[in-house]
Formats: sequence, C-alpha cells, structure tokens
Amino acid sequence: MTPPLSAWLFALVALSGAAGLAFELLWIRALGLHFGTSTPAITTVVSTFMGGLGLGYVWFGARADRTARPFALYQRLELAIGVAGLSVSLLLLRGGPVLDALARACAAAGALSGACTAAVFALLMLAPTIAMGGTVPVLASALSRRTQPGRALGLLYACNTLGAIAGALLPDFVSIPHFGMTFTACAAAATNLLIALAAQPLVRAERLQAAPATALPAAAVRHSPALVLSAASGFCALGLEVLWSRTLQHWAAALVTSFAVLLAVYLAALALGAFATQRFADRAPSPLTAACALLGLAALAAILPLWAAATWRDTAREWLPRPLAVRRVGLGHEAVDALLHAGYLELFPCLLLGAAFPFIAAAWLKGGKPGARTGQLFIVNTFAGVLGSLGVGFWLLPWLGEQASYCALALGLATIAALCALSERRRSGAWLSVLSLGAVLAATLLLPASQLSRAHFRSGGELIAIEEGATTSAAAAARFLYGERHHVELLTPGISMSTTRPDARRYMALMAHAAMLAARGSERALLICYGVGNTASALLAHPRLKRLDVVDISPEVLALSPHFAAARGSDPLHDPRTRVFIADGRHHLVTQQTRYDIITAEPPPPSYAGVANLYSQEFYRLAKSRLAAGGVITQWLPVFQLADADVRALIAAFVAELPHTALLYGYDQQLILIGSREPLVLEAQSDEALTRALQRSYIGGVEDVLGSVLQTDAELRAQVAGVEPLSDERPSLQYPRENVAEGTFYTSRFRADPTRALALLSQASAPELQARVRSAWDATQRAVSALPLRDLQPPEARELALGRTLAPALLERPMDQGLWALLAIDEERARLAQLALSRPAARELVARPRAAIARADRPRYLVLQDAQWMLARRAYYAREYATALEQLDAIDPAPVDRARHAFLRAECLRALKRRDDSAQGFREAAAASGDAAFRAQSRALAEQQPPPD
Repeated sequence: MTPPLSAWLFALVALSGAAGLAFELLWIRALGLHFGTSTPAITTVVSTFMGGLGLGYVWFGARADRTARPFALYQRLELAIGVAGLSVSLLLLRGGPVLDALARACAAAGALSGACTAAVFALLMLAPTIAMGGTVPVLASALSRRTQPGRALGLLYACNTLGAIAGALLPDFVSIPHFGMTFTACAAAATNLLIALAAQPLVRAERLQAAPATALPAAAVRHSPALVLSAASGFCALGLEVLWSRTLQHWAAALVTSFAVLLAVYLAALALGAFATQRFADRAPSPLTAACALLGLAALAAILPLWAAATWRDTAREWLPRPLAVRRVGLGHEAVDALLHAGYLELFPCLLLGAAFPFIAAAWLKGGKPGARTGQLFIVNTFAGVLGSLGVGFWLLPWLGEQASYCALALGLATIAALCALSERRRSGAWLSVLSLGAVLAATLLLPASQLSRAHFRSGGELIAIEEGATTSAAAAARFLYGERHHVELLTPGISMSTTRPDARRYMALMAHAAMLAARGSERALLICYGVGNTASALLAHPRLKRLDVVDISPEVLALSPHFAAARGSDPLHDPRTRVFIADGRHHLVTQQTRYDIITAEPPPPSYAGVANLYSQEFYRLAKSRLAAGGVITQWLPVFQLADADVRALIAAFVAELPHTALLYGYDQQLILIGSREPLVLEAQSDEALTRALQRSYIGGVEDVLGSVLQTDAELRAQVAGVEPLSDERPSLQYPRENVAEGTFYTSRFRADPTRALALLSQASAPELQARVRSAWDATQRAVSALPLRDLQPPEARELALGRTLAPALLERPMDQGLWALLAIDEERARLAQLALSRPAARELVARPRAAIARADRPRYLVLQDAQWMLARRAYYAREYATALEQLDAIDPAPVDRARHAFLRAECLRALKRRDDSAQGFREAAAASGDAAFRAQSRALAEQQPPPD
C-alpha cells in the first residue's frame, strides 16, 4: 500500500535536508584541516557548495518537466548523493597526504591560489552537490502536477529546511563528539540511501499510473519582480547570517555548538515562516505585493535588535545566570545561552523572510513549467546568497563595520521591496512596504554610532581602538589600577584574549625563552598566533635569532599591535627579523617547507571553534615534520579553561608525536608543554641583556626558566597512559561537556619531586648554577602550592596561608616578580599605587576616617585605600616592617579586613620587638576573625616572644 503522499514525501525531504547539511558541515571541517580555517577558505568552501546546488537546480529543473516519472529521477538523485557524498567525505577525512599536496599546489599558484583552491573544491564537491540541488526542482515538478505550485514549493522549502536543522545540530551535539567524523559521514550517506529505498513505493505507484509529463499553462504575469525579490531575499538572508554570526561571537562562547545553534534558529525560523504562509500564497490576489510587505517588515525586524543590544545582554544574563563558582560552563549552558542570543537576533527577521518565499514562488510558478521555474527561482536565490555572504564578509564589514553593515542590508532590502511593490499594477498593498522603508531609514539615522561596540566590548576597560574586518572584530582596551593605566588587553569576540599585564607576560615569555634555551639552533622561529606580541618580543630578545615568522589568521589583531607596543615598549612587527603571514597556522605548516629551530603556539582558548586543529595529534605530527635538527616545540596549556579529561587528551596528543617532552610552569594555571625529537637540555646563558628582558617579563633570571619543570617526560607519559589522544577524527576538546569549577587546580596533583629540579639542565653545569636552579625550582613548587590558597576565605585566612607559603621563596628570590604577583604586590602595582597616592590631596583624603568620607569622594577614597593596602603589604613581605607599620596605620580598614589588618600590624610590631603592642594586636586580630584556625594561630602568636635579630 502506498503511504499518503504528503506525509511520506515530506518526511523524506526533511531527512534529505538533514543529510545534506551534515555533509556540508563535515566538508567545511575536513577541508579546513588542509586548506585552512581562515574566512576566505571557509567562504570558498561554502560558495563552491552553493554553486554546485545552483547547477543542480538549473540542470535537473529543466529535465524534471520532461520526464514522466519524476519520483524515479528523485530516487536516483538520492542514491547518487549517498554514494558520491560518502566517497568525497572519506577522501577528505582519510586522504590527508593527497589534500596537503593539493593545498601546496594551490598555494604555489600565487595570485591565482584562490581560483585554484575553488577549482579543487569544485572537483571534489561537484557531483554530490549537483545531485543535492536537483532534488527540490524534481519534487516541485512532481507535486505541481497534483497540487497548487506555490503551496507545493513552500512545503518543500519548509520541510527541507526543517530537516536541515537536524543536520546542523546532530553532528556537533551527538555524532562527532561521541562517534567521530567518519561515523557522521557514514550516517549521512546511510540516510540518503534509506531515502532512496523508502521512495520505492512512490516510484512503483508512479510506474503504475504512467502519468505523462504535464505543465500548467503559461499565464500573462510579470515575472521579473519575483526574481528580483528572490535575489534580494537570498542576498540579505545570507548577508545577515554573516553579521549574526559575528555578533554571536561577541555575545556567546565561540564554540562550534554555538554556531550550530545559530544556524538551527536561522533555518527553523525560515521554515516556520514558509510553512505558515504556504496555504495562502496561491490564493493571494497579488502575491508579489504580499511578499514585498513581508520583506519590508523583515528589514525592519533585522535592525530593531541593535537598539537594545546592550540592554539585551544584561537581560540575557538575568534570564540565564552563570552558575556560581564555575570557571567554565559545559555545553548545555552555552547552548542555551547561544539560543537566547540567536533567537533575539534572528527569529523575527527569518520568520518574515521565510513567510515571503511562498508568495514569491506562487507569482513565479504561475508561468508554467514548475521544474524549470523552480530551478530558476532557486538558482537566483542561491547565487544572490553567495554574493551576499561574500559582499558582507569581504566588503561591507571591512568598509562600513558591523553596525553600518546591518543598516545597509536592511535599507537595501526595504528599498527593493518598496520599489517592487510600487511597480505592481495592484498598488493597494504597497503602503506597508513604503512605511517599512521609512521606519528602517529612521532607525538607521537615529541609531547611535557606537551602539554595537558598547554592547560587544564590555570588559570594563577604556577602548583605545577597534578593528573590524572580514575575519573578526577586535579591540584594544586600557585597564586601570588605582586610577592609573596598568595594561592594555586584546578583546576579540567573546573574551579578553591576551594582555600586556606583567604577570601575563611572564608565561608567554617563559614559553619563548624555554624554547630558545632548549633548541640546538636558534636562527629561525615560528610563532603561531600573535596576540599582543609578548611571545614575539621574548623571542626577539635573543640576538641569535635571525628570523621570526609570525602567523596569525586575523589581520585585525595584527593591526592593533602598535597599541600593545606602546604599553610594552617595543613592536615586534617592526623588527627587521620579523616576517608576517596572514594565514591559518596549520595551513602555513602544510604549504610552507621551511624548517624551524623553534615552533611555538599560543592559540585562542582550546574549546573555541576550530582551535582544536592546533592541539591535535595530527597537528603535532605536522609541526614535528617542520622542525630542524635539534628543534623544539612549545605549546600553551591553559589548564584553568579545561576539564581534567581535556587536559589529558591534549597531553596525550603531544607526547604521542614528540619523544622527549616536559611540562613547565608559566604563571598561575598557565602551563607550557615543551617537546623535541632529541633529548631536552636547557643551556644557561649569562647575558646581561637577556637577564633584563627576563626581569621585564617577571622572570627573575635564566635559572627560573631552568627550574620551572613540573613534570618530566616519564611522568607525563605515565599520567596519560591509556588516554585517547585528541585527534582530527574526534576533536573532543571543542565539545566541553562538563563544568570546570573555581578552585579546581590541575596542578594540585603534582607532588614535589627534587629529582625534577635539574631534569632539563646539562649534567656538566657548574655547581653554582645547579644550586641556583634548585632554588628556583623550589620557588616554582611554592608558587604552585600557593595557587589554591588564593581562593581561601575569609581574607585573613588567605593572607596567613599565602604568606606562610610564599615568604621563604620571596626571601630567596626577591627579583622574581612572578612570586610577588601571586600576592598582588608586584613591582608594577607598587609603582601605580605610589603614583595614585602622590596625586593632589590623595594623602589627605586617604587619612580620613572611613565614616567621615562624603558620598561623592567615596569611590576615589576606596581606590586610594586599596593602593595604601597594597604598599603596606608589599613593605611587610619585603621585611620593611617600620614602613609597613606606617602604611597600615594610615588605613581605616573595612569590617571584612579588620582581622587581617590587625594581624599584619601585630606582625610588624613583633618584628620591631614591641612585644606588648604585638600581643595586643594578635588578640585584636583573633577577636575580629570568624575563622577558628586563624584565631588559634593569632592567640598562639600573642604568647610568643619576638623573633631574634
């Protein structure tokens, strides 16, 4: 028995849409591994895919009207999609050497490399995409022989789009994280083959009926406005998708799943809009006028969310607050967050764009030949969409910026809708299109110029510069401490990516210096991801380095370099030894044959979309192949951003490819992996200029680099035994499934082992150097053990625990500002605090009692109190007790700080041998604290004699 045509066929159409989008996502990911994940590379993949669909629309659209059995043709198309799609997917996923060779050949073409890449993609994707494009016009031709053409095409469009939602969500939320890329490709192909099998009852019924090919009679209607509207809606829909994607990068975590959610909302709204109006399209007296009105309202709906962008972000945080005491939230929370933002941006514009489609189709298909005309309608819409994505990404965004690009698209769509409505003979409904155009124009002219930038860059800093381009939107922002400029940070979508803050410079510099000291040669270095230039500056501090290749995917980030150079004092991009490549880091290694003594990488957060490509086992294998003899790789390992399983998978990938490895301490939870094909030995250098460069980066001396070992090669391998390495096939790193809680310290698992102290030092090193390295290593262990103590509450318990842990290391290594920074009393903070307190009337204000401060003066008073606190604590830990006591006496502490204040005063008095005052101070500290352990310690100290000289 033949199943009901509507339910059966439209279910197959939905499944076909799911499989097609799954193939597209897989091909984008797989080709990105070899041809790069830059915006031009991804855009080329998408454009080639859409171009193949367009060819399928035209070719099979005309053929569908001439065949008596369109369902049989549809069955063959689905079979072709499954076979060709799986073949292409397996080649892309398993044919790495072939694809790398093609990528190198394309890169060697110079100015023609983009055209060569597009040609390669076309050869790979042409067969399956043409077959995919043929399915809709073939089915449109079949259904138009049984029902109204506008309704038929509207239903096909809606069902195919609804199915594509599953194709957008299932790969990233289910199949790739759990089963891998190859399984996902096989599942998509199996879906197409299942569709071909399930279509057999329709084919059999069609054979029995032997219905001849028929077409509706031509009608005397004006068709060109329908094609214009189809082109305008396609151009603006995909152009807006580019803009929504950019905006979502700022508002939600830049995970692959966030973009899957954005795409799903986009497709769902389009489909629901089309489904809602498909019954009315063919009955409308003037379908084009109705389409114009809907498109005009879509333009207005696209621009209105900009007006409340900043308010919306605060509202979204209230609706979905971040879990307390969580450093990184899991996939579910991030997906809901992305859903909120995507719905706010896309829902109403896409509903209206989708609702307009059946009306456009109804007007165009009245001319007869539904298959051919469906193909024409879709190819115009598709190629206009390609132009929209290209035009917005490569022209509007760099030229106008994000906010003005929204306005330009909305104005363009509203203008075309109004003109087309006025061109119709029935102008009675044109007033709504004209009114929409007026509203869009008013919204554009009245919108504040900085509306989106204020919503995007909300780090609390003072924006210095913004760079918007095809790749990303980035900004440099100054951050202040005690009212004085402290550092400059790089803001990229979603996060503060990097900073010139001194403690941040430490781990970036140590990553560079460790590589320079370990490499046998040091003439050529490769830096993947520039950031603010800290790592580049550290590499260039070594005069032996003859060439530094900087590779970054974002020209916008590199354009901000002068602003970070002003904060740091030098611009690495102006050094004659530096060469800059605007490229994906992995693609650079694929296409360049240069051998490097040093390869160092500091990519964005590992869980972000595409970044796993720079942490996988295949990446390390590729990087290893580009090492010169004795070459070294260093890799940033931000364990604070990762769950334990993620860290282990990443380390397993690293040690699987590099036979000699170690884990180094950078700063806080910023660790460094170092590896080589030869045994690792760090050679000490006694260079005064290098020592100064180290100290500028909060590293006390070269011995701090040598003594930074946290785990040796044997320990790393034992730790990840049996762990599946992170791989291209299963990039689990970009699917964070669990929360990472505050206070979770990966380094807490490391037990101090004195044999590590000299693990990377040459055995022939002088005894004096060995002693200094042991001392530095001991300081490293103390720093690591102090990390969890910074979360202790109340403040007096934290001060006591941190001080007891770090004070011996501070006494032993007073030049290591990284240790001082763990207590937030480093040299730069002290300089700014002194500067703040030297401002006019600052000393007089801070000396007043807290209760006497007027409300207008209170913000400045609190800032100055913080500065005074910092100087007092620094003097105390520097054992300048008289100065510390003077500073403490100038502070009227807040209730939460009274126990800590009394304790530090008592310690100073005790060191100054004022026993009675000291004992009284300890008793006051005990009385002010609610912490039992602190009270007991304070009372015990009250009974002790002052320490000897």
